[in-house]
This record gives sequence, structure tokens and C-alpha cells, in this order.
Amino acid sequence: MERYPSEVTALLAPLVVVQGLVSPRCLETSDRENAESESAAPVSSVEDITIKVLPIESTDNPLYSSVYNDPDALVIERKLPILQGPLASSVASVLDGHNVGDNVLPASNGTEFLKQIIFKIKYVDNNYHLPKQYTTYPTTTVEHDGETHPVNSSFLSPLSPFNSNSPYANMLLPLEWIQKYREVIPSVFVSVYELQVTGDNASDLESDLHLIEDITKAKKAINSRGIRFLCVLICEDSSKLSVESQEIRIDKVRKSTGLPARTGLVFLSSPIPKDISIFVESIVHMAKPWTTDYYNLQIKKLKKQEILDLNYNQSFWLARQSIKNAIFEEMCGITESSTKFMEYCYEKLIDAIKTVDMIKQPELWKQCRVLLDLAGLHITRSYIFLKDSNMAYKKFDIHIQNVLALLPKSETTTYASYSWLATQVTWLAQLLFISPEGIIPIDRPLQPIAKTKWFRGAVNTAKAGISGLSPIPQGGYIYLQACSLIQRRRFNAFHSDTSAADPYLSLPLEQEKKFNHARQCIKVLNGSLDFFSRSKKVKFSRAESYVYFKLGEEYYLDQNYSMAINNYLVSFSAYKDERWLSIVSNILLRLFQCSVKLKNYQDAEIYYLRLSVLPERLIKPLKGHIESQKSVFDHGFYDADDINGDGLLIFKEDVFTSSVVLKTQTILLNEKMEFQIVLNSNLNSLINHTIVEDLTVKFSGSSNEIHVKHASNAEAKRFNVFEGEGEGEDQQTFQTNMLFSGDQRLKIFEFHMLPSHVGKFQIESVWLTVKTLDFDFLNELAFSRHSVDQQKLFVTWFKPSTNRFGKQYESGLVTVKNNPFLFEVIPKQPKVEIDLNSAEYAFSHQVFPVNVHISNEDTESYGLQYDAEATVGTESVLIDWQNGDKALDEFYDLAGGSVKNLEVLVHLPLLKDLPTLSDIQGEGKTVKGIRHETVRISFKFRYKIPDENGVIVETTKVLEIPILTIFKFQFSINSGLNSSIPSVFDLQFSGKQSKEGLVSVVPVHDRVWKAVIFARNASLKPLLLSDIKLNIKAVSADTKAELLEAPGDITKTIRLTSRTDDFYELPFSFVSYCDNNVLKRSVHVEISLSFKYREDQEKDDDRITIAPIQEYEAVVWKGSLPHMDPRMLVDLKEIGEGDIEVDYILENPTGRIFQFSSTLATSEFFKIYDYKNQMNFLVLPFMKERIKFRYRIMDEYKEKQLLRLPELKVYDLNYKVYLNQLIVTDKIEASKEGEMQYVNRQATKE
Repeated sequence: MERYPSEVTALLAPLVVVQGLVSPRCLETSDRENAESESAAPVSSVEDITIKVLPIESTDNPLYSSVYNDPDALVIERKLPILQGPLASSVASVLDGHNVGDNVLPASNGTEFLKQIIFKIKYVDNNYHLPKQYTTYPTTTVEHDGETHPVNSSFLSPLSPFNSNSPYANMLLPLEWIQKYREVIPSVFVSVYELQVTGDNASDLESDLHLIEDITKAKKAINSRGIRFLCVLICEDSSKLSVESQEIRIDKVRKSTGLPARTGLVFLSSPIPKDISIFVESIVHMAKPWTTDYYNLQIKKLKKQEILDLNYNQSFWLARQSIKNAIFEEMCGITESSTKFMEYCYEKLIDAIKTVDMIKQPELWKQCRVLLDLAGLHITRSYIFLKDSNMAYKKFDIHIQNVLALLPKSETTTYASYSWLATQVTWLAQLLFISPEGIIPIDRPLQPIAKTKWFRGAVNTAKAGISGLSPIPQGGYIYLQACSLIQRRRFNAFHSDTSAADPYLSLPLEQEKKFNHARQCIKVLNGSLDFFSRSKKVKFSRAESYVYFKLGEEYYLDQNYSMAINNYLVSFSAYKDERWLSIVSNILLRLFQCSVKLKNYQDAEIYYLRLSVLPERLIKPLKGHIESQKSVFDHGFYDADDINGDGLLIFKEDVFTSSVVLKTQTILLNEKMEFQIVLNSNLNSLINHTIVEDLTVKFSGSSNEIHVKHASNAEAKRFNVFEGEGEGEDQQTFQTNMLFSGDQRLKIFEFHMLPSHVGKFQIESVWLTVKTLDFDFLNELAFSRHSVDQQKLFVTWFKPSTNRFGKQYESGLVTVKNNPFLFEVIPKQPKVEIDLNSAEYAFSHQVFPVNVHISNEDTESYGLQYDAEATVGTESVLIDWQNGDKALDEFYDLAGGSVKNLEVLVHLPLLKDLPTLSDIQGEGKTVKGIRHETVRISFKFRYKIPDENGVIVETTKVLEIPILTIFKFQFSINSGLNSSIPSVFDLQFSGKQSKEGLVSVVPVHDRVWKAVIFARNASLKPLLLSDIKLNIKAVSADTKAELLEAPGDITKTIRLTSRTDDFYELPFSFVSYCDNNVLKRSVHVEISLSFKYREDQEKDDDRITIAPIQEYEAVVWKGSLPHMDPRMLVDLKEIGEGDIEVDYILENPTGRIFQFSSTLATSEFFKIYDYKNQMNFLVLPFMKERIKFRYRIMDEYKEKQLLRLPELKVYDLNYKVYLNQLIVTDKIEASKEGEMQYVNRQATKE
């Protein structure tokens, strides 16, 4: 926007003049201007055309005389000094936050532009001038000094088109008119004074009188012009004055000046920042409607104006009035309404400019054009304000097309036209750059753009017209378009013979050709990079690379070759990675040319070499530019970082497409290693004659090197075979003809070398010393990229051709491993057989044996070491060597033909949730919810080879055995009847003694539980169990669990059959109680079972093979048993033929009294004796309550096995819940529906 003055670009805001304060921007602006003047340097010998408006203080400004010289001008003269105290400075700083100044947009506050209150605040000194008021009404005479005078130039504004003495006579509207309302005539005048406090009443009274005098004069002068006046009083030292005295003095000033209490005079004495902020904000909110009223009044006056000269162009008059109206509307604030007024003004300007002849009326044409640009800019910015960036872009496009349509067709493609276009696109990009991210797109990728005239394409109104314009692009692309237009401007200027006819923003042709377009391009390209860098989600890597390339081009044209190289290199890396070779070739050409210009000949050689390895089709059009500068190579200057000890340049890119192939990667010691190096020249016609003076192969893990030297007198062959001379040579040298020229562009080198050491080695590097007609250089082969496709496991191996058609070689495939350049030299492998024998499966918590059979099948003896380790998952497990065997730390002599047997015992851990043998032998071998584990047993064997200099060969044998579970357990637990609740009155049994010897007065009850462990053999073989131990323990604190009745067979040897559906039952009972006078709601119990077992083997040939005894231990149940909850137990007794007695025992182990209500539902199977449907009863603390019912089986159901019992429900009247019923006898079963059924065994027997 540098080509336009602030009258065109600045955001229009109400002018508020502040007298009595120092601008907080004054010192900052002064420092910045000094710094800019010191650092400024002439950027061009020819400056671009700009539109200028002289400052009001300039005597050449048409407004100067009416403001400063005219006797009728108004001067607001202030006698009191300007305030510079800390409180005044604070007020000025806060107030300046609302000052938009000459900015294009206000300070960004997210996207809430419309909620900000902004002014153009002008801080003035003690004398402020307002211009003379001129006539604006349709009359032929005016009153002056009491006399009537005819209208003449002295009564008309110097800006009026009707003033014959004005430089703008018969013109449309000068920018000075906007300057008058932006810089001179305010809508509000704020005068700031200090209420002085000296401590002397007489002195304070005198200062108040001077204050009243100054305020009165200022108020009278300001009000005479219809401008709102506001007086601000500040007390810098209010601590010396009481509040009452302050109010008296302020009231006196207010009454004496006639200012309103709240809207004419305001007072501030508090230095607190929050109070200052509130004070200033109140002024701002009060001033806003005043400014709106002022400009609305100007609009009303404007509507009353009529044309003073009937010969004046009517379209000019309409355009003039509409632009004034739009300016006043926008000063009230940007709204949809103000935007519509500006759009109407734009239409009238189009009508006006159509009547202007560009050639005959150049000044009027330029004035109309700048006003049209002003309106276009304001409309575009208004839609940004209204958060509609796409509409702003659309209006901008309309403006461009309208102006191009006004120009003669021959002028739309001149340098002047492109100059104007570049200016418009640049200010749009600059406007978007300072706009908030919530309004404009910063992450929008490039989209297809509808062609318009300003994008150098034909407008198709049916398809790509205004309605078809794409959404506004990311601002970086708009900056790029501006650069393209500047380049078109330069191109057309240098291809033109005459100056452009359009005088607007246009230089004469001679000056245009001298203008530095490159620096202008550099500026917008840097703007493009800045805009792209704002993106947070989308990477604009390609666009940025293009911008760097364009920057390089412009710096090259500006002869700044160092900066050109920097930008070319940034863009080169991106284009090279994406293989855009056509662009890469041009960048390399420029880098070569820049290096030559800077006399950096070493870099020039590198870029020349890079050009030499590009495809011929890309070099052919550039060859003339390159060859013309080759003479600079005869110099011999290099940087130390890029040369070797022999002073040769190191070139790090691919001069040759190369491959290195090992025929086999595992080689026996004293057998030949074969590998090939294939070189295929990538050089184009820039270097058509190349000799490889030396080829050096280096190996990692070895000091050996292989050299191949060029022999010019040797025969030039494509296939070259070299035989190694023998073992132990650190360096071997061969010779052959290594000229690469003409049809000799590919050579194959095959090496047969005899390794002398065992180990792993790798072909680490291959270096070439290359000689050309211009210079020599070193090049390292990048064979790792070319030798093997990492997705495949084979490479090409060449061999001499066997046919008779002149073909020198054939090719085949060789398989390789992951690292195709790694090879291993191994010694002779010993002939030792190792067999590992074990069971197919292992069982959890078992000692698992593995037998190892070692047999030396050779006649030679070997030293032998062995060791073993076992893991389950990631955990190591214990192993033992049986029969006195152990892992060997030293070598054991394994004689030829000898045998050694070992046995290893692996101690497997106890694992849960493992499958059984029947699980994995079924059809579905994967069982859901079951854990699958294996034991991995690794044996390491090391052999010392006697005749190989003590070489050690290591082999590993691994067994992986699935781990299964050998036993399956199920568990059942029910309440027992024998629980005791001692009476609270029986001290002998009411409490138990604690650890401290105290006896609780609260009865300590216990609860008895009946449990059954069901054990099943899962090994499919009969097993014998012995030494069975049952362990019951309470795991919660202050609780106990003790075994009451052990299983009857616990001391016997138990035989578990091989049938997987047979369960062996181990019934037992135990008691749980609380200890140490502590009552717990529940007791946490853990029940574990341990035993020894072995396989029950049958007799074989009158002998019994005793299987090893294994040990097993498992937690069969872990749970929480309720201890303090009331419960109801249900028991049943058979008391005679057909009669039964059901006993309901209610236990209350707490100190509370429970109230219950019971109901008894009948059953068709039984007759109830003494039937009662409902009853209420109490259960006292620490008591049991028994309820007994006698039933008789109905005769017709005596043969039925399961008979539904009458249902007793017991309801807790306090807690509103039913008690659960716990069955304690096997004579009652619960049905699926939860009903209790009597098991009529009498019917079962029958």
C-alpha cells in the first residue's frame, strides 16, 4: 500500500482532537524515524510513482491558507501548559489504545472488529487551527461583515470544483477533502487540564480562575463550529486535598463554565490503573454517540447541497456527493449499511470516469482512478470487517475487472496496466496478512482458480464469471500473483518502444526500464513466505520451494549473487527430493553461474558436475550457457573441508550408477570370496571423456584394501576378472583399462579373493579417483542404494557370455540377506550330532526332564563346552543337571567316535488358566479365555577346532514345549448349622481374650462353613496322590479361619483315574471368626491344597518302573465370607412317613434389634400343619430365632422326586428388604427359578 497515501488506505474513524496531553506515540515515532533515516539507503535509482498528499503544515497544500492564513480561521488558544505528569501520561496511554491512527485495520482482537470503539486521536499543542467556513448552499450572494456580496472565489473552499482559483476547479474530489476531516476538523474536542493543589488557598483560587478562563474560551470557540466539547480535569496530587474541598472546587469550575455535570466536565484523581481504565472507557463510550451525531449532521447538510454551476458535469456531482456521504457513513462505523453506501459511491464513480478522456484529461483521469481505487479498497476491507472474506475477494475481483474494462484494449497489457494490477494485488495480500486468522484462511490449500482478466485469461461470464470465482486463496498465493504481475510489468517494459498512454501510476518508459523491479518482487515474495508460515495445519512445502526459486531469480537479476545462492539452495533440496529434474537443471545452472560470478570456482566445479549427471534432454537447451563459462576451471583453489590429502575435490553425488554384489555371504576359511563391482557412467555430453585413475575397495573389520589402477595400454573390456594373489596381503593392486567414453560406459569388475581370517566383514566403501579433460575429483560410490531392492532378496550377478554373437556378458540372480554387503568367513564345521529327547508336553509346577545325546561322528577330537537356560515367557526358570553333570566352563575333550549323554531337569513354575491335554487334542486347538505358555530350553555348544588356530564354533539347540495344567479343581461352599452366638449375659462365653489380655463384653460369634474340593486328573494317565495337606487361613487382619473337620481320605493315597470326567470329592468344614476384640463385616479366606503325585504305572515284564514323584500346590479358592450380616438358614428333617419339618434359623450377630414380618405361601404338594399366613416378630441382639413348619406330602405326589416347598418370605421392616435364604442340607435343592424343592429320596429309591 506504499503507493497510496493514508487518505486512501487508512481506516476511517471519527477525528477526536485532544489538547493538553502528550501523545504516547510521539517519542516512539521519533526514535523509529531516526533509526529508519540512519539505516535507509537508496533502493533504486528510479522511485516508483506514488500518490502523495502534502501535510496540512505545507504551504503547498491547498488547505494551508484557509487554516493558517485566513483571518476568518478559528484558533483555539490555550494558555495553561500541556500536562506531563504520571497520571496524565497514564490516561494518554489508555486512551491511545482506541487510536487507530493511520492503520489499515485496528489492532486485532480475535475477529471482533465490530465491537471495538476506535477513533483517530490527534494530540495537539496549545494553539489549534480550524479552517474558515465556506458557503455550500445554492445562492448567488452571501452576507459578510453586515453587507451583501456576490459569490466569488473568496467565499468558496479552495477544494471546491466551483472555485476558479482552486487547483481542483471542475475536478471531482481531491484527497485533501478527506484529509480535512481526518486531520483538521474533529467531531469531538477534548481539553485536558490539571486541578492544581499547592496547599495555599490563595494560589489554588488563582489557578482555578485561570482554568475557568481557558475552559470558557475553548468551549465558546468549539461550540461555534458545532463540535462537541469535553473538559477533563486531572489532579496529580489529590492526597493534599480533602474530598470535600475537591468537590467544592470542581463544582465552582463547572458552574462558572456552564459545563454539564457528567457529559461536559469529568474529573480523575485516582492513580490506580483499574480506575484509570474505567475512567477512560467511560469517556470513550460517551464520545462514540457524539461522533455519530456529528457525522449524521454533516450527512444532512450534504443532502441540502445543490450544484452551484449548472455547467458542472452532473455525473461528477453525483459521484462527489456520494463519496462524501460514504466517507461520513464509514466514519460512524463500518456496517452493512455503510458498505452499501460505499458500493453506491463506487457505481457513481464508474459513471463519472466513463465521461473522462484518458489522453485529453490526464489529471482528471488520475483523480477519478485514485477515488475508484479508494472505494474498491474500502469495500473490500468492509467485508473483511464483516467477516466475509470470500465476498471481499469477489468485490476485489469486480473492481479489477471494472477498471480493465474502462481501459482501451491496447492498454490492458501494457507495463502501466501491470504496474497498477500488481499494486492492487499487493495491497490485497497486505490487507489479508494483517487480518485475524478467524476471518481469512491460513490453511486453505491451492484450489483451481476461475480465469479472470487479471490472471491473464479470458473471462467466461457463463462459467467463470464473478459468480464462479473460487473462495479466497491462502494469502501466500496472492503474494505470488503480485510477483507474477510485477514480472509481467518488467517484461512488457523491456519489450515496449513507447511509454504507456495510461498516466495513472505510470512511469515514462525510460524511467520504467531503470526501475528496480527485482527488489519489488523480492519484497512480495518475502511476504508470501511470511504468509505461508502462518499455517498451522497444512504444509505449503512445494509453494514455499517455488517462492525460494523465484527469490533466487530476482536476487540474480539484482546481481546479489550470494543471496541468490542461498535461496536457490533451499528450493533445490525440495525439488531434488521430488525428482523435478527440469527445475533442478535450471537451479543448478543458476548456482553454477552465481558461483562463477562470485569467483567461487570450487562450488562452480561441484555444480558443473551435478549438471553433468543430469539426463541429456535437460542439458541440451542449457549447454550453451554452461560451456561459455568453463574457462574458469583452471585455478586450483579448494576449501579444506571438500578436499582430501592429495588436494582433490570430493564430489559426493552419483557419477556412476553402481552395484556391489557378493556371490555368497557365507564363506569357509581358505575358500575364495567372489564379488563384483558394476559401474555405469551417468555423465552426459558436458563430460564425454572420463578415466577412473584408481578404484579402492575398503572393508570394515579389516585393514585389507583392494586397488585397481588405470592402464592406458591395456585392452578396454567391459568384463574384468581379477584373481587374488594369496593369503595375508593387506593391500592388493590390479590394473586394467578404465576409460569411460563412447560405447564404453559400463564396466564389470569381478574379484576372487582368498580370506585369511575368520569373522564378519563388510564392504564398507568404494572410492574412485576420476580424471576428466577439465579437472580431477574423488567420488564415493553410493552402491547401497543401487545394489539391491530392499523389497526383494535377490540381486544380479554377471558372468562372461558363452554365445557367439559378440555379447560380452550374461546375467543371473543371486539371493542375499538383509545386509547384502556383509559376509562371514567361518571355519570348518565339526561333525557332531546332538539329539534332544523329552516328553511332548510339560505340566505346570513339574520338574521336567530333557535328555541330551552328543555323538562325535568325526575321527578328530574337539574341545566341548555346553550350557543351558530355560525361560517361560520373559522369566527365567531354574534348571539342574542330573547325575552329577553340570555346565562346562572349560573345554571337555570329545574324542573322535565318542558319545556323551546328559540329563537336564527344568523346574516349571505354577501357572494359572492353562489348557488341559484334552483341550489341545480336540478339534479346536485354540481355546478362548485360556492362557497358552511354552517353556523354551536353549542349549549352547561350543567346539574348539584343533587345526584352525583355536577357532571356536558355536551352535545352539532349542526346545519349545507347551505347558499344560495337570489338575483341574472346582470348589463349593455353603453355610453350616453349628455357628455359635454366645449370650451377652454369659460372661464365660461372651467374649474372647485379646492379645492385650482384655476380654470383650460383646459376644464374639463364629460362623461354620461346609466346603467340597472337586479334583480332576487332566493328564489322561492314572495318578497317585499322597501327603495331602489342606491349608485354610484368613488373610484379613484380626480374623481367623480354622479347620473343623478334615476330608476323610486326606491321610490315604488317592488314585485319580485317567477319565477326564471323574471328579474326586474332598469334603471338609471350617469356622471363621474375628479376633482381638475387633468386629469385621467379612472375613477374607484363602484355601490351598498341596500334595505329592506320580504316575500310576502298570507292571512290565514283572517289573514296576517307578515314575518320579512330583510336588503340587495350588490355591483352590479365595474369597470373602460375610460375618456381621443377619442371615436365615434353612434345614429339613424327615420325621415320619410322608411328614417333614422345615427349620428356619434367623441369626442376628449384631447389637441391633430387627423387626421382621413373614408370609407363608402354600404349595399344592404339601399340607401345612397349623398354617398361619402372616406373622410379625423380633430378633434380639446376639440371638438366634427359630421358626419351624411341619408339612405332609399329599398322597398323589408321594412318588414325585422334587416337590416345591411352601415359600416363606421374611421382610425386614426397618431396612425394607427381604432376607436371603441359605440352604444347609442336601435334602433341599434350589430350582432355576429360585424356588426351594424337597428332594424326595423315598421316590428315588422306589
